[in-house]
Amino acid sequence: MPIDWYTKNINIQDYYKAFRRIVMFNGHDSTHLSGKLMWDLITSKWRIRVFSAADSAKFAKYYEHLNIEPSTGMAWGVTGLREMALFLVDSRNPRIMMQNIMPCGHELNHAIMQEAVGTTHIMRKFDTPDGKAGTKGPAATVVVHDNWYGSKIMRRFWIWKGFMWVRITYPYIPVWQAKQKYNL
Repeated sequence: MPIDWYTKNINIQDYYKAFRRIVMFNGHDSTHLSGKLMWDLITSKWRIRVFSAADSAKFAKYYEHLNIEPSTGMAWGVTGLREMALFLVDSRNPRIMMQNIMPCGHELNHAIMQEAVGTTHIMRKFDTPDGKAGTKGPAATVVVHDNWYGSKIMRRFWIWKGFMWVRITYPYIPVWQAKQKYNL
């Protein structure tokens, strides 16, 4: 996966495992090996850059067009067309990893939905910062934000960190469920 790491302390292998699991679980479209195929697609076609949130001002070119207030103390990210920028708290602390993964999962879901359902406009089911319920927006955004701000369906898995198990919680909206829920 073309992931470029601009961090000093993050354990890259642990994050890579978490990214792979999130993509494989959410990329499942109810066909055999579809999660694995989505992982292969993301790793071959997408460019993901991971920066320290503390250094987010240095990389403003990734988000200045969005008119947002970047945070230097918590994880966040932006996703474009086959490109993603993640701004994470740069720490090896397993508890920080637990906090960092939620926004990573959110942005990975945008990538998954871009590939699986595209950007045709569909109706929002919940109010989000992008628009009110009943208005239309791109499917790759609406599906993810309806889950993030509305239904809030989450899943968990565990990663062994050498001396303890770390619970990873991530937003869960598999492709098959999104297609069924939004008639895609």
